[in-house]
Amino acid sequence: MTSENIFTILTTTYATILPILIGYAIFLLKKQKKERESSRKGIMLLLRMKIIDYHGKYTQLGEIPNYAYENFIEMCETYAVLGGNGLVPKMRDDIEDLHLQKKVKKVG
Repeated sequence: MTSENIFTILTTTYATILPILIGYAIFLLKKQKKERESSRKGIMLLLRMKIIDYHGKYTQLGEIPNYAYENFIEMCETYAVLGGNGLVPKMRDDIEDLHLQKKVKKVG
């Protein structure tokens, strides 16, 4: 075999294999993106459920303990970072009002 034949074989092999490898890499990246998106949506759903639970529980009680307030705020912030919106800002405002009322009662 001459060096020209070897070069032709290598060039043909690379030209055939390279697009296959690139296509497979793209397939894996797309699959990974879908899995991340599913995880993000699942986390958002769980956060939204817990935010709704906290809101219902503590607005009904008319007050919120400090530890619960801190958890609630962290959940709302994480929910927003993940792209959530909707009723959560209104619920956050309600809980912040409860927390402020508790502070005013302590001072007064």
